[in-house]
This record gives sequence, structure tokens and C-alpha cells, in this order.
Amino acid sequence: MNVMAVGRGGRHAWRRDEAPVRPPKKGATVTDEMSTETETDPLPLTGYAEEKTFDSASEFLAFLGSEQFRLSRWVFRGQSNADWPLQPSLERFANLIRERPQSVEAYGLTEFRRHAHHYTTVTPSDTLEWLALLRHHSAPSRLLDFTKSPYVAAFFATAEAASNEGAAIWAIDSLAIRRHAAILLSEQRMFSVNHAQLGRRCLTEETFTFSDPAVFDLLIQDGPQALVAVPVEPFRTNERMLQQRGMFLCQNTLFGPFDAALKNVVRHAKQDPETKTPVLFKLTITPGAHPYVLRELHRMNINYATLFPGLDGLALRCATVSKIRATTVPYSHRPDYEFEDVRY
Repeated sequence: MNVMAVGRGGRHAWRRDEAPVRPPKKGATVTDEMSTETETDPLPLTGYAEEKTFDSASEFLAFLGSEQFRLSRWVFRGQSNADWPLQPSLERFANLIRERPQSVEAYGLTEFRRHAHHYTTVTPSDTLEWLALLRHHSAPSRLLDFTKSPYVAAFFATAEAASNEGAAIWAIDSLAIRRHAAILLSEQRMFSVNHAQLGRRCLTEETFTFSDPAVFDLLIQDGPQALVAVPVEPFRTNERMLQQRGMFLCQNTLFGPFDAALKNVVRHAKQDPETKTPVLFKLTITPGAHPYVLRELHRMNINYATLFPGLDGLALRCATVSKIRATTVPYSHRPDYEFEDVRY
């Protein structure tokens, strides 16, 4: 159910509103432009992930609260269908209309920058902030939403999941991804000298960040370079990003699909002898556990009202609470004072 319309602030969702569109075999698509390295690796991204399936809400939430995920280096994305791949909205939209993603992004970014001042008094100051604002307002974007909170990701995974399909959370070690993306950029001598320099700087400069405006502009310049994905976060955020502890993963070039970019980096990390622990998890939640996950998250005050401040969020919270009551509280046991609000 996609309840937020374009132009109403979008829904920064660390989950999917609609199924990804796989490109057809013919026509101009992202997949046609994949690198040779990616084409020679038939293993899907999940082949490099540590996969776990949970039938119990308590076991699932306990795993999210485990020691390793308390480290701030981990970021999370919830998707309401466990079978959907990681796919930014720009890639999905470009495949749907059979257009090059470079053309879609260039047009959207140019037109949005030309006219945005009519609707807001504060406009972004750099490309990453513009792309984040486009994403916030539901335009196709190369930025893929993630959150620093595993519980926010769990909410978006289960809030609108179908009753007969598993939901999933992807957990990624962002520091490991950053480091191995930098290594890949720095080692590709046949590619751009500027991009190789960015990789070396990332590995040697303590304060280096791919979110720096000048660095980001150079990073996303299309051309011959290693296909990687890196964590980024605009300096200025919006209210929803703040509430949802949002950030993004971003592929450096659009000459290849996002999951191939991320797979290149994860594969490099996994092949590194110094990598002692997984850098990528896929956690699947079976349908029977969905409402009980939502119930516990509601008790933690993680719901639409807190994640989307305003009347839209409040209205959606009411619907979600009705769903939780209907699926976890037998009618004969209501009111359930463990869950429902008690008015004093």
C-alpha cells in the first residue's frame, strides 16, 4: 500500500513501496551496462551475506540488540518483501521506462534545482543535499535509504509486509564498505586517476569523507572507474531523516546496477584475510512474526507518528495499531492493558 503521494513530502522508507522492476533482455537498461567483472560473477549478493531467518519476534529483536549491532558502524534497511533486491528508485524507474538512469537523474536534478525556490526559502548548497531532497520528495534517486537504527529498519520491514510473505532487514558494516570501496578505487590503475586518488585519500586521511561536497561531486562523475557503493550523509538533514536516523548508500557510477556495486565491495571484503566477521547480513522475518515485531516496536514508541511527525504519521499510526490489535490480541482478551494505552 503506497499511501504517500509525490509532492507530499515523500516517505523516507527503509523498505520498499513497490516491487523492483527487473530490466528486460532487450532495450536500454542498467543491466546492459554492467562491468565485465560483475558479469563473470554469477553469485548473487545474498551469496556474500550471512543469512538468518526468524520465526519469533523476541528472538529477532534480541538479535538486533546483540553486541555487534550496538557498534555505530552498522546501518540497516528494512524491506517488506524478503525477495526484493537492494535497488534504488532511480534504477527501478529507469528500467521501467527503458531510459538510461544518467538521463533521468540529469533531467530531474536540473529541473528540480531550477524551480525549487518557488516552494521553499531554504535550498541545498551541494549535489548530495539536492539528491537527498529529491529522494525525500519521492523523485527517483541513486541514493538508497538506510538507517542507523535496527529498530527503525524493523518497523519499515514489517509495517506493510504482506501476511503471506517474509520481510527482511539488510545490515551492513558501513566502515568496512567504505574501506574496501576505497581500496577498489585506489587499485584500479586503468581507471580514472582522480577516482584512484579519492581511494588513496580515504585510506590515509583520518577526516576524509565521501560526503564532502567536492569529494562527492568527483565520486559520481560517470566514466571508466571501479563500480562501488559507499555510505554518504548530507550535512543538512530534514526532520524525517533526523527522526529516522537516516543515511544513504550511493553507487559512484550509474554504468551498472546497485547490487553489483555493493557486491563488488562486499566480495572484496570477504576475500580479505583481515576480515574476521561478516560485513553483510540478511535477516528474514517470517509472516507469523510480523505483528508481534510491530507490537514490541510500538511499545518502544517506534511507529508512524514518531517517524513521520504530523497528521499523516498520526493517521497511519492509528491504522497500524488496529492491525496489531487484530492480529495479536484475541477479542475475548480486550482491552489488553499490556499493549493498549490506559487513560488516567
